[in-house]
Amino acid sequence: LQALSASVAKLDSRCSTEHEAHGKDIAAQAAAMVAVEARLRSEIGTVLQCVETVRASSATAEGRLGAEDAALREKLEVFARDLHTVEARLNREMTGTRAQLEQRFK
Repeated sequence: LQALSASVAKLDSRCSTEHEAHGKDIAAQAAAMVAVEARLRSEIGTVLQCVETVRASSATAEGRLGAEDAALREKLEVFARDLHTVEARLNREMTGTRAQLEQRFK
């Protein structure tokens, strides 16, 4: 009975030691996972800040391009009106010239 009791005590001691070592290993792994999670959260935060910066830059560029587009459209409309005016004037002059030539060669 004493030998059995000693064996049980030895096994209990070994199990206790292994259990303690396993607990320390789990604690170390948990601490490492917490550190990795913190680093990932930080990196995700940095990426989100970059995304917001790009969005803001894009909105600014869009606004600037929109203004430039509006200015170019206005210039194009003015050019088109001027072109129609010149075309109308040339048509009148050509009609007048044709009439003069017809009168001269009749």
